[in-house]
Amino acid sequence: MNRKQYLIFSSIILITLLTVSIFYEFKTGIIDLVMDWAISFVEATGYIGLFITMTLESAMIPIPSEIVVPLAGFISSGFAEVILVTLVVSVANLLGSVIAYYAGKRWGREAIINYGKYIFISKKHLEKAEGFFKKYGDKAIFFSRIMPAVRTVISVPAGIVEMDMKKFFYMTFIGSIIWNFGLAYAGFLMGANWLIIGEIISRFDIFFIGLGLFSGVFIIKYF
Repeated sequence: MNRKQYLIFSSIILITLLTVSIFYEFKTGIIDLVMDWAISFVEATGYIGLFITMTLESAMIPIPSEIVVPLAGFISSGFAEVILVTLVVSVANLLGSVIAYYAGKRWGREAIINYGKYIFISKKHLEKAEGFFKKYGDKAIFFSRIMPAVRTVISVPAGIVEMDMKKFFYMTFIGSIIWNFGLAYAGFLMGANWLIIGEIISRFDIFFIGLGLFSGVFIIKYF
């Protein structure tokens, strides 16, 4: 499949995923269970629970910030506390992202070299990804941090290709601040209707996952 064929194919799939996301909500009992636990945990433990859950989220444990952060915004007493929530969650995101980064650096590269051939990824593709991250890694990290679903997994490929750590730190933190402030302030403004925010954003998770996957393959194979 050449570049043009791949772009046409991926566009069709992404349009389909976007359409499905609009008209159908993917939800499982496990997701509901995790959401209920996270909400109860944060309500009971305050900032400590907020920090723990959002660290886990950025370390790729499926705890949706789209639910937890608006909740924290809703229970904030004023704008100053919204800023505090934003900072606490962003530091937690940074810590969790560093954990995921080093997991990718420690085990991901070796896994791709040894087993990548089974999913048609060679060492040459890995070298292409390294070149991309050296040139555009800061932009990729920044924009990924403000995208649902993708924001929690981008740290692993960054670790696999050993992206510059200073750029990774900086772009992760800045992108996380923008994302978290938006969610916290929206929760603060929405009041008792804060849960609607997460329900709307979560509907499009499957689309953004598809976008991330197709973009990653495009970079590795055709960039």
